[in-house]
Amino acid sequence: MTISPRVRTGGQVAFFTILLGVAGCGSESGTPMGPGDEVQPPGPVSTLPFTLEALRTGNIDKILHCSGPLWNPEEHDGYLAALPAETRPLMVRFGTSLSPTERFTSEEKLDMIRATLKRYPLEVPHLTITFTKKLLDGTPVGLDQETAAGDFDDLIIAIAEIARDTEGPFFVRVAAEFNGFWNAYSPDYFPDAFRRIVDLFRSVGANNAIFNWNYKAWQGDPVPYMAYYPGDDYVDWWSIDLFTSDLEVPAVQAKVETFLADAAARGKPVIIPESAPNGQDMENPATWDRWFAPYFELVRSDPNIKGFCYSNRDFAKNDVTLTEWGNLRIDQSAALLPKYIQELARPEYQHQVTGG
Repeated sequence: MTISPRVRTGGQVAFFTILLGVAGCGSESGTPMGPGDEVQPPGPVSTLPFTLEALRTGNIDKILHCSGPLWNPEEHDGYLAALPAETRPLMVRFGTSLSPTERFTSEEKLDMIRATLKRYPLEVPHLTITFTKKLLDGTPVGLDQETAAGDFDDLIIAIAEIARDTEGPFFVRVAAEFNGFWNAYSPDYFPDAFRRIVDLFRSVGANNAIFNWNYKAWQGDPVPYMAYYPGDDYVDWWSIDLFTSDLEVPAVQAKVETFLADAAARGKPVIIPESAPNGQDMENPATWDRWFAPYFELVRSDPNIKGFCYSNRDFAKNDVTLTEWGNLRIDQSAALLPKYIQELARPEYQHQVTGG
């Protein structure tokens, strides 16, 4: 049985960069774009060689190739254009914030989600829903208590209805990096906030939603991650973000290994929504051996890892809080892109499957 996520549609939409919690800092990033960005013209339809239930339980024999996070179309479109057709990603990850903001109304946030779905109709959606706001001095304030209390129910329900009306599976990452101090979530409220979002999706019949619970290992993390756990009935996949320290700092690496082992023990598949060799030189061939090789070895060797997303981002240019991370766009790396394409050609990965 195959599932058709969406059929291509023509026309134009006003496409905006999506509000998104940046890994490692939790800040919102992105500049809204104006109208005139064309939706891809009518063409092939994407299908999935898995049932919805197989995806929900991770009962698949491939590693899903996810593109993203989608901070802006230029970076994402560059990633798509750099890859051969047979290795185009199956999934696109983007995000929205429940936090009230002067930049965008709730309806504009919903329009951003709709525009992304129209712009990338061949990729399975993977939406991150965050609820952290920043004070003027940059201090993060977690809104998990407010989310759990129902303050954002109307917006959540509207997002859930979009997911419900989208053909095929719709992955949802409820909050990026729940344990990061940069998001300021509390174990006292976060599990209830997670459960409320899932319950609202279910209440409107968004049964195609697949929910993941996202962890970021870091040194000095004072709270055990299970204190944030909403329960097996609310979590379909576990997920973890992997950057340089996760593979190179022993104390952090040990936490990654423990998290992956715990996920397997509970029978939960794992996806890596954000990953990149932050702070490393993408034009140095040695970067492949230093980060990419062990990263992909981990992805391929752990049978419970069922998906990965590479963060194709120029942080030096487009993120004022993480400029030291550098330009991590694999599509612009003459030294590393050929090796990346070669890696994706391995049979372990599941890319788009399209037909005329």
